[in-house]
Amino acid sequence: MPSMKVEGDSDGDGDMSGGDTERSGGSSRGPDRDSSAEEADEPDSDDSSEMDESECERRRNECLDNLSNLEHQFSLLREQLYNERVKHVEYQLAEVRGGRSQEYLGPLRRLQENMRVRIEVAGILKQMRIENIKHIYDAEEQAAHQHFKFSLLREQLYNERVKHVEYQLAEVRGGRSQEYLGPLRRLQENMRVRIEVAGILKQMRIENIKHIYDAEEQAAHQHFKVYSVKDNDFVLKLYAFVIHFALNG
Repeated sequence: MPSMKVEGDSDGDGDMSGGDTERSGGSSRGPDRDSSAEEADEPDSDDSSEMDESECERRRNECLDNLSNLEHQFSLLREQLYNERVKHVEYQLAEVRGGRSQEYLGPLRRLQENMRVRIEVAGILKQMRIENIKHIYDAEEQAAHQHFKFSLLREQLYNERVKHVEYQLAEVRGGRSQEYLGPLRRLQENMRVRIEVAGILKQMRIENIKHIYDAEEQAAHQHFKVYSVKDNDFVLKLYAFVIHFALNG
């Protein structure tokens, strides 16, 4: 049994060594094989680079053609859109001019209604202002006529009064005015009567004053005589005191 194991081990070792040698041989042959493959691929890589450049050029040309086609189509579409918009605007203008565009008829009707209302209001306001101006003109004209008539009447009355006064003054100066001579005579008569009455009253008052004075004087003399008889000494003393007071202050 042990001898068998040893042999088996040796066989296994021999197999392993053989495999290692084969791998080493294969590894030693690998670089040679790669170098030969590179030498064989060099003309293929040149051909592929030339093909890539031609393919890129072809694709670039195709892209440019597609881009030019797209630009042309875009310009056509833009021109077509512009033409359609122009046609649409012209159609709308034709509808508006023909009075068939509902989009503009509604605002147009409202504008026309507002215009009609404003014109009506402006007409009424104009008429009222014209009537007001007429009333003011009539009032000023009437006031001017009345003022003119009043001025004429006042001047006429003034002239008539001046003439009447001048005539009356001439009558008075000539002594021919019965209108003023009668009142003047009555005034003179009244003045004469008043003067006579005043003279009589004055005379009576003077006489009355004289009577009163005489009576008072007589009473004073009588009173003095009584005092002189009864109290002559007292009166003398009183006179002496009065004289002394008057002299000495």
